[in-house]
Amino acid sequence: MSIHFQTGRNETFSDRCSHFIKYSQNFVFLIQVNGIERILRITSNCHRTKKQIEAELDWILFLANSGVNVCKPIKSKNDMLINTIDLRDDSLHYVIFEKANGKQVTGKEINSELFKLHGKLTGKIHNATKNYSKVNSNSRFDWNENRLFTKDPYTYLPPNVKDNIIPIISCLLNEAMEIPKTKNSYGLIHGDLNYNNFFINKDSLEVFDFDNCCNGYFVNDISKSLYSSIHTYHRSKRTGDRTEFESPKVDMNLEEVWEPFWNGYKSENEIEDIWFEQIPLFFEIIHLKEFIHHYRHKVPYRNDELKKIFEMEEKQIINRDVTVSFDFIKGKAIKRAR
Repeated sequence: MSIHFQTGRNETFSDRCSHFIKYSQNFVFLIQVNGIERILRITSNCHRTKKQIEAELDWILFLANSGVNVCKPIKSKNDMLINTIDLRDDSLHYVIFEKANGKQVTGKEINSELFKLHGKLTGKIHNATKNYSKVNSNSRFDWNENRLFTKDPYTYLPPNVKDNIIPIISCLLNEAMEIPKTKNSYGLIHGDLNYNNFFINKDSLEVFDFDNCCNGYFVNDISKSLYSSIHTYHRSKRTGDRTEFESPKVDMNLEEVWEPFWNGYKSENEIEDIWFEQIPLFFEIIHLKEFIHHYRHKVPYRNDELKKIFEMEEKQIINRDVTVSFDFIKGKAIKRAR
């Protein structure tokens, strides 16, 4: 992909100084602007409208001003944070971000101190967001409107799997939507606080990739952070194998992660103990999202072994076996009845 933009203020970048990083929902490049490394994100209007991106950037800047270590967007042409290229059938919105300081987390950095930093980061985001104007978040979608619930199951799941999974999606979302929403429990959340979306820099974490930020329950973010901690700590030998979330192994894994994570979280934000009761439900929802996500990337079709793994996981999801039996106040697994 060849790129060349004139961004104003005598700033230029082109394909001669760009490095493609990834494509998921957006095209992401490492670029140099006036000799400084930056991140360029190009987004189709079909994925996010300009108004949605404006709301995302507004929240990022609010968090930065509240002391959260985030990668801020940088103004370019005409002092705008977002620039748009109109095509015949689409529009492309591009934003330049600061590049995170530090480095991506690897196996040797994964320990109780990292879990504590992860909790601290999550808590700091939630505490700041309590003071964020609700008006500014109206342009972002609600957590239950994620494409992994509304679009991808119909597009990527095989017919026999789709018929089994869609009723479970409805059941889980209906349960969660009955939970009351308050200023101290519901607001804009990052939505994807996994280990690929922050760098470790000495004794702090710097977070980026807010593309999935949405209006949601803070406990959803907490559950995602715990889920990703387990997944990264016990990194599977192959993509798609998430045996660390099988019962009762997931309970034992939570014992390692929960205490340092919670100590970090509560140092930045207060949340009532009653919300601990909702973590198992959101663990189940996140596990279901990951199941659909892997189908979108065709993981179950890579070999017969992975196909069998996903067939087994489908049965677990249908039977609601992907549950957590854990006392979050005591920080101990609860013995399951045989």
